[in-house]
Amino acid sequence: MDRAAESLSDLYRFMEIADQGSLTSAAERLGISQSALTRSVQSLEHAYGSRLLDRGKRGARLTDSGKLFLQRAREMVELHEATVREISAFDADPGGRVRIGLPISTSRVFATPLVARLAERHPRIRLAITEDISENMEIGLSRGHLDLAVLVSPKTRRGRLHTAPMASEQLLAVMPPGHPLADRARLGWRDLAGQTMVAHPDGNFMRHWLTRMNARYGLGVRLATEVNSRTLMVELVRAGIGVALMPGSAVTEEIASGTVVGRPLGSMRLVWSVAYDAQRAPAGITGRVEETMRELARDLAKGGIWTAISGAG
Repeated sequence: MDRAAESLSDLYRFMEIADQGSLTSAAERLGISQSALTRSVQSLEHAYGSRLLDRGKRGARLTDSGKLFLQRAREMVELHEATVREISAFDADPGGRVRIGLPISTSRVFATPLVARLAERHPRIRLAITEDISENMEIGLSRGHLDLAVLVSPKTRRGRLHTAPMASEQLLAVMPPGHPLADRARLGWRDLAGQTMVAHPDGNFMRHWLTRMNARYGLGVRLATEVNSRTLMVELVRAGIGVALMPGSAVTEEIASGTVVGRPLGSMRLVWSVAYDAQRAPAGITGRVEETMRELARDLAKGGIWTAISGAG
């Protein structure tokens, strides 16, 4: 028995002596020897430096110090039992604040169902959600400002980050109906030559690929504007301002309603990956949130919104 458990045992034994008024009766009720009970009392008296019991023919009588100690003993035992109950309840229904970063393009398909699922299963967990570009989220993770993030690729610029792919989906070139490229079933990067683009800001994964392919193939694309909002990007595309690169799941409803047209761009796929600082691996409530994020990604893949990745947790 460790010292903490032994101390609690001594408290319970002392309280039983006080209730019974006799070491003999208390020993019988506790199912231990009277000598063991005596040693518990002596241990308490030694620890607190005061005589707690007067032992006589008529039984055990509490001293003034013993009466005060009995009151405190009951308080300590009640606090211990309440703590045990609270910890058990916390394990069954954990609570606290978890800071997560999500790409703006996932707000509709991922953020809302994630919050709803956690509210149902773990109502005491409170999410603090930041929508941002991948580069900023990587910085947030490495500086301890975020606990978890969903990135658009398992590759990061910061070596201490751990990433795990969850699912993938096709990158689309999104344009208004009637656009010259809308008649094609699938596009290649070279098809974007000379196009006006509604672009994501620097640091965004899709902007990175647009810049890279523009330089590789000499596309000569023109940036009409930079937008860090899914809703505004769709509105600008609908208005004919330019073509945008977006995940298919971000414009599912608009494509279905015919307000925009989405065409697969080559073999480009976005790999949605959960990320965290390797020195602060998810545990406790953060672990619960990560598990729920992975589960939601699997469900989105089963529903055909995303695509499952072999070996993803």
